Amino acid sequence: MRPTCLPTPGLLLGVCLVIGSLSQTAPGEGPAKTDDPDAGYIIRFYIAKSDGSDPKPLVNAPEISFQGSPSWSRDGRLIAFDGWGKTESGGTAAAIFVVNPDGSNLRRLTEGAMPSLSPQGHRIAFSRYSLGRGIWIMSSNGPDEELVQIDEEGWGTDWSPDGTRIAYTKYDGSGANLSIFNIVEGTRSLVFAPNESPYRQIYWNFAWSADSQTIAFKGTRKDGKPELAVVNAEGASKGLKTVVTGEMPPAVSFFPDGRLMFIQGWPERENRLQLLTVDPAKEGPPQLLPNLPPEFIYSDSCTSPKGDFVLYSRVKPAPPAKSTP
Repeated sequence: MRPTCLPTPGLLLGVCLVIGSLSQTAPGEGPAKTDDPDAGYIIRFYIAKSDGSDPKPLVNAPEISFQGSPSWSRDGRLIAFDGWGKTESGGTAAAIFVVNPDGSNLRRLTEGAMPSLSPQGHRIAFSRYSLGRGIWIMSSNGPDEELVQIDEEGWGTDWSPDGTRIAYTKYDGSGANLSIFNIVEGTRSLVFAPNESPYRQIYWNFAWSADSQTIAFKGTRKDGKPELAVVNAEGASKGLKTVVTGEMPPAVSFFPDGRLMFIQGWPERENRLQLLTVDPAKEGPPQLLPNLPPEFIYSDSCTSPKGDFVLYSRVKPAPPAKSTP
C-alpha cells in the first residue's frame, strides 16, 4: 500500500487517495481512543475464511497504524506486508514487516514497501522509496543476511509461485510495461514488445496466477480507461484479456482455482470499496465476497496458499462532517 503520494511515472490513482479522503488522521497518529477495537489504526489487517466469515485481526500493533500490500508465502508459514508509522525523527515512513499467520513473531526488517515472498518464504522482493529507489531482494531474516538491487528503475514487484521469476513495472517513452526477471538464468524480458504497450500505467500490487503462467494487474490504457486485465507472462502476443473495466484501487490477487479477488465500489453499499471475485476464464459479472461486514471499506488483500483464508485491510468510513449553522 502507498498511503502517501510520492511521485511516480504516470497518473497516481492508488487506494491511498481513497483512504486519505476518508481518514482525518495522518499515518502513525491514529484516532482518539474509543471502544472500537480498531482505534489507533488508520487501516488494519484481518484474516477471514475464504467466504469472508469469521474475521480476526492479524496483529495487535497500533504502532503500525497503516497496514497494506500483504504477501503470503506458498508454504503457508509466513506473511509479509508494508506498514506505515512514526519514525524516531517524528516523521512517517514505510517499512517491511514479517509475521506468522497466527499473528506471532512480528518483526520489522527494513524500510521499503510492497513486499513479495519467495515460495518458501526465505527471501523477499520489494520496492524502496529511499535508500536506493527500485527493486530489491533481501533475506526474510533481514537485509543484514542478504540485500541485492535487481533494477533501480523498477517499481512494484511480485514473485512467481514457481519461484523462478520476479515481475515488476517499468516505464519508457511510450508507456508502461511488465519486466520479468528470471532468477535462475539472470535474464530479463518484457511482457509487451518495446514501444507497443497499450498502457500508460501499470499499477503495483499485481499478482501471478497459481500456475505461474499469467499475471493479473490494474492498468490504465492510453485512452485513459482503467481496467483489470490478465496477460500471459511469456508475452502479450500469447494472450491479453480485459476482465473488468472501471476505476479500482491497485490491489489484485489470485485464488488457487483461478478466480481473481480485487476491489471496486459496490453500488448496493453506497459505492464503498468492497472485495469482489471474478473468474477470468468465464463470462459473468464480478461477485461480492460474501459475509464481509458491510460498513467497512476494504483495501489490499491476498489469499492463503490453499485458498481457504483471505487476508485484507479495512477501514471504517469517517462520519460525515457536522454542518455549521
